[in-house]
Amino acid sequence: MPILQTPRYGEILDNRTKMGTSMDLNPDFVKKILSEIHEESVRQQMVIMNK
Repeated sequence: MPILQTPRYGEILDNRTKMGTSMDLNPDFVKKILSEIHEESVRQQMVIMNK
């Protein structure tokens, strides 16, 4: 399974942004948080795979 699954990430980003907006959260804020979490996840997976 590849580390980066672009279509799946896009689905999650869209879905969670809509959920956040329904809870009166700024969509840019939600996207930024999700992006940071995603980047760290990919980084950690790369470290593990390179061991």
